[in-house]
Amino acid sequence: MTAPLPPAQYRVPPYWMRAGGWVVLLSALAAAIYATIEVAQIGRLKDAALIALVTTNTLFIYRFGIHIAPRLGRLFAEFPVAGTDPQGAVDHLLGDRKTGLPACIYSGFIAFSVWQIDPWRDDAVLTLWLCLFLFMNNLIVGTVIVSIARFWQLVLRELGTLDLRILNLHRAPMIDLLRINSQIVMATALVTCLAILGLVLSDYAIDPIILVFSVSALAMVVATYAVPVLPLANLLAAKKAEELDRLERMIDARIRHLANEPPRDDLGREIDQLPSLDDLVEARDLVMKVRTLPPGGQISVSAAAIVTFLSFMPTLIDYTMRKLF
Repeated sequence: MTAPLPPAQYRVPPYWMRAGGWVVLLSALAAAIYATIEVAQIGRLKDAALIALVTTNTLFIYRFGIHIAPRLGRLFAEFPVAGTDPQGAVDHLLGDRKTGLPACIYSGFIAFSVWQIDPWRDDAVLTLWLCLFLFMNNLIVGTVIVSIARFWQLVLRELGTLDLRILNLHRAPMIDLLRINSQIVMATALVTCLAILGLVLSDYAIDPIILVFSVSALAMVVATYAVPVLPLANLLAAKKAEELDRLERMIDARIRHLANEPPRDDLGREIDQLPSLDDLVEARDLVMKVRTLPPGGQISVSAAAIVTFLSFMPTLIDYTMRKLF
C-alpha cells in the first residue's frame, strides 16, 4: 500500500476531462438549439426550467467529478488492495472508456422513453429535439451511474480487508470513506432534485411519469447511501458483539473470583492479569454506547438530513406554486 499523497497529487482522469468537457459543451449547444426551435414554434419557452436545470445538472456533475477524483485517490491509497495503485483505481471509476457504451444505452433509453411519452403531443420536431437534448445531457449521468456502481464494488471488496476497531472509528480510512460517501450522496440528491424540479416546472401533462421518475430517483439516492454504509455497519456490529462478548467473559471471571467460584477456562490468562472489575464494567459501557449505524455519527446524519430536504424540495416548490398561481 502506498503512502497517501495530498489530494492535489492525484490527477483527474484525462478521459473525464476531455469527454466530460465535450458532453457539457454539446449539451449546452443542444439546449440552445432546442430553446430556439421551441420559441420559433410556439412563441415562448414552455419548459425553460427544464432546459436550465438539466443543463446545470450536466455542468455540476462534470465539476463534481473534477472535485472528487483527487479525494478518491487519497481514500484509495488508504485501502489495502486499491492502495497498491490509487490512481489506477480512480481511472477505473472516472477514466475508463468502457463506460461510454452503458452511458449511451442509458441515455438512449431516456430519449426513447421521452419519444414514446411524446410530451409535445404530436409536435414531432419539438419532441425530436427534446429527445436529442436529453440524450446529450444524460450521457454524463449514465457514466456516473456506472462509476457509482464501480465505487460500490471497490468499497465492498475493501471492507473485508480493513482492520476495524470498534473503539477507534474516527481514523483512516473510515472517516474519509464516510466523508466521501456523504459527498456523493448529497451530490446525487442535488442532481435528482434538480431533475425532478425541472420536470415539475416544465408544465408537461405527465404527472404519472414524474411520479415514477421521482420514486426511481429517490431509490437511487437511498442506494447511494445504503450500499456502502449498511455492510460497513454490519461489520462494525459484529466487531462490537465480539468485543462485548470478550469483556463480558472477563467481567464474569472477576465476579466468579469475588464469589469464590471456580474460574472460567476460556480466558487464556490468569485472573490476576485481568483489569479491575470497575475498569471492565466501564469499558463494556463505553463499547455499548458506540453507534454502528450510522458509523460516522454526525457526518452520516448530516448527509441524511440534507438528502431528505433535497428530495422533498421539488414537491414543496410545486405545492407552493400551485397555491400562489
